[in-house]
Amino acid sequence: MLSGLLEEMYSVKNEKLLMGKREGGFSSIQTMLILFILSLSVLGLGTGISLTQKYFYKNEAIQQELILLQNEVKEIIKQLENDPTPESDSPIDPVWSYIDSRAYEYAYLRLSDVSSRINPNWVRTKFFERTALKKFLLNGVSPDMLNDHRNKTGFVMDIYSSYFELIDPEALDTLFTPYSYINVNTAYEYVLKDMYELITGDSGGALSFHSFITDALSEKRIITESELKNTVGTDYESIYPIISTLPEMNVHFTPEFILEQVLSYPYGGERIENSNSILNTLLSLRINNEITTGELQGFIETEGLQERIFHHIGTKTWFWKVEIATKLVSIEAIIVCVPSLKIDSDYKYKLYSFKIK
Repeated sequence: MLSGLLEEMYSVKNEKLLMGKREGGFSSIQTMLILFILSLSVLGLGTGISLTQKYFYKNEAIQQELILLQNEVKEIIKQLENDPTPESDSPIDPVWSYIDSRAYEYAYLRLSDVSSRINPNWVRTKFFERTALKKFLLNGVSPDMLNDHRNKTGFVMDIYSSYFELIDPEALDTLFTPYSYINVNTAYEYVLKDMYELITGDSGGALSFHSFITDALSEKRIITESELKNTVGTDYESIYPIISTLPEMNVHFTPEFILEQVLSYPYGGERIENSNSILNTLLSLRINNEITTGELQGFIETEGLQERIFHHIGTKTWFWKVEIATKLVSIEAIIVCVPSLKIDSDYKYKLYSFKIK
């Protein structure tokens, strides 16, 4: 449904991309999923509901329920936008009080962070090799096999169907996600190349971008946002925030196991000192407190490439999932946070998807 709408919007501009990428790369459907992110500045809340309602127009009661749930999602978006500390999302934000106050109206009403996990579409295989995350690879599956599979399939939103024969299915549900932005300092370099070409349509520029990434890796250098902006030039407005240096996960909601792996990973060959102590401190603080970016960086002393840890974890959630059920219908909505290109701590929240479960 959404792909049809987007195909109409982008059929001319992206005709070449929609014909498909290299063998084993991005398909047209996958292209449409990315273009849906690109269209966030155009599409607003209500797109998903308008597309799904036509299938229920004969049932007025269900239609009215869908409108009710659409309005509830709108209100949750307002609550997220009205956070008095927008640079940090935590369990003490006003949105959680709102969720509690409205929960009695429904069979259930849940809000959850779905971006503070590992995205198998672009995590580097070294993260599997050098952490306990590898224990979730099924028997006989190596990080290299996972990478080969990814090279063949390209970007997928349904990670369960794509990876259930490689990664433990329970772990896929709790520790992995298809919802995230791509950080140039943590993502697999060939995925960055493909995504750059997908967004810009510039194959030559994608090769140059890939060289820029691999040079930084070989030089053991962390890319800054300003360096990324200067390097890609006019393409920067096209790729941001999909490709950026934004921290992938929110320390307040990252599963404990993932947070432990991020803290213990040997960045530049060296583990961060006192990682277990830091983990316990963060786990304790995040229950009833809001950790700022400055505080997070103060808790973790780093040297050199250890600074890459702050590209894995920050204090912002990029994708939220809302689940609501009434007696007649239940829905799942994904809300995306879009940072401003020019103003720090300025964020817009938009509907990414809205579907009936």
